[in-house]
Amino acid sequence: MNDKDVLEIGQIVNTRGLRGEVKVNSFSEDPERFSKISKILVKEKGVFKEYEIERASYSKTQVILKLKGIDHIDYSEKLKGLYVYIPRSELRKFT
Repeated sequence: MNDKDVLEIGQIVNTRGLRGEVKVNSFSEDPERFSKISKILVKEKGVFKEYEIERASYSKTQVILKLKGIDHIDYSEKLKGLYVYIPRSELRKFT
C-alpha cells in the first residue's frame, strides 16, 4: 500500500490511561465517524501497519481509541505523533 491508496484522518497525540488507549485529533468535521470503521492504518518507519479498533469513545474534540494488541501504555507511547489513515476504498464507511 502506498500514500496514494490511503486518506489521512487524524493524528495520535497522546495516551490515555495505562491500558494502551490513544488520543486522536480527528481531521474530520464529525469525529464520531470513527465508530463506523473497524480498522485503521498507522505509518511507522515508512510502512503502514493495520490496527483493529476494539472501541472508540469521545472526549471533547478528541477520539479515544482502544486498538487490538496495544494493551499497555508502553506500546501506546510509541504511537504518539503518528498519523492515522484509512484505505481510500473504505472512505464510504467514514463519511
